[in-house]
Amino acid sequence: MRRLALLLALALATTSCMNEIDQSTRPENIVGTYTLVTYGGKLPAPYSTGSAGVSQVIAGELVMSSDRTWTETLTISTPIGGSAQTFLLMSEGSWSIIREQAYVIFNDKTNGYQFSGIAAGGQVTTNTESGKEIIFRR
Repeated sequence: MRRLALLLALALATTSCMNEIDQSTRPENIVGTYTLVTYGGKLPAPYSTGSAGVSQVIAGELVMSSDRTWTETLTISTPIGGSAQTFLLMSEGSWSIIREQAYVIFNDKTNGYQFSGIAAGGQVTTNTESGKEIIFRR
């Protein structure tokens, strides 16, 4: 009986030391290139540029590098002079992750602010300042 109790205690101790819930939240596993899937629930999506006309986000990419830096590029289409013109909106900065919650902190050095997101399962989800959800997938 003592041996059984000892084996059970050893098995439980070993299991509890393994805090590996989801390997996709390891920093080395979230490194990579992600493609924009939705911006505020759809794509193309309305985007405010402060200029006349209705601009739209039509594509995007998020690159998370192993040196804990990131770059984001959004392709914006906007009407200029009667035809649609596209331009790139770029941001970059550093990132850190709290693995257990897959919670990522993004420090945006281009725009001088910080925002957060979730990175797990081949997907990164963030929110804009106005609350629109942005989803990138591999």
